[in-house]
Amino acid sequence: MIFKGIFKKDIELKPQVVFIGDSITEEWLIYNKQFFDDNNFKNCGISGQVTRQMLNRFRKDVIKPSPGLVVISGGTNDIANEIEWSKTKTNLTEMAKMAAENNIKVVICSIHPVYRYPWNQNIKPTVLIPQYNTEIKEICDQNNYHYVDYYSKMVTGNGGMRSEFTTDGVHCTKEGYAIMDQ
Repeated sequence: MIFKGIFKKDIELKPQVVFIGDSITEEWLIYNKQFFDDNNFKNCGISGQVTRQMLNRFRKDVIKPSPGLVVISGGTNDIANEIEWSKTKTNLTEMAKMAAENNIKVVICSIHPVYRYPWNQNIKPTVLIPQYNTEIKEICDQNNYHYVDYYSKMVTGNGGMRSEFTTDGVHCTKEGYAIMDQ
């Protein structure tokens, strides 16, 4: 048959879901590539990025491929870099709004628990992250976006991430990503 094999070679199928985020998203692909491959999910995580950088590439990484759904996961680098919450909140809201305007369903994830950022120990994330997650959930509730609460599934009594779920108090282990796969 003349068409056999043409579609897989020449036409990239549009992803069902695009995941956009920072190193936590990027490393998810390393720990569970099969999760993305088997489900036609596209991972657009880039290590070190803040939400402003995610917003700057949102059109190319999310709108252009036009998935059915986008999973937005960001904010921890904003906190670690001492970016004002109002700016982070605006960036998350703008990404979600842009997706919705392009008929892409929106999921926004909670910021993972962090007791201390190894590269910036002046920040008190155990106070900030729960407050910010409350506001992220409110954004989702007000706009009929879906909110995914990784925080409550991973947090310890001291506000950090459970040791079995993290490599350094910020990034996830294979077990942490297994929680996120659910």
